[in-house]
Amino acid sequence: NRARISLALSQFTVPLLSRIYHAFDGDMVAAIVLGEIAHRNVERWLADQENPEQPLHDPVLRKGLMRPCNALSIAEACGLPRETVRRKVVALIERGYIYRDEQGLLYLTTTVGE
Repeated sequence: NRARISLALSQFTVPLLSRIYHAFDGDMVAAIVLGEIAHRNVERWLADQENPEQPLHDPVLRKGLMRPCNALSIAEACGLPRETVRRKVVALIERGYIYRDEQGLLYLTTTVGE
């Protein structure tokens, strides 16, 4: 059933990749960087299936729930050059998808899901 499974997966992934491509104006690396930041940020919160989602919408509470990261950890996780990740972080901040706190740690904004 490999052919059927492959077709079923491609019916999901190809349209998804196309939407991501257009949402990021063709910058798939920025999408990867954002995805890794998002994964790092919510990983700890998602580990406990009993966590309610509502505190994530509160800017004060959400920072305590999220696992922060920095450009170096994202570069290592993605296998991308650090300078490339730094440029993508600046672009993602400009788009309002992430923010950098006073310590240089990266977090998703509350608007990223919109």
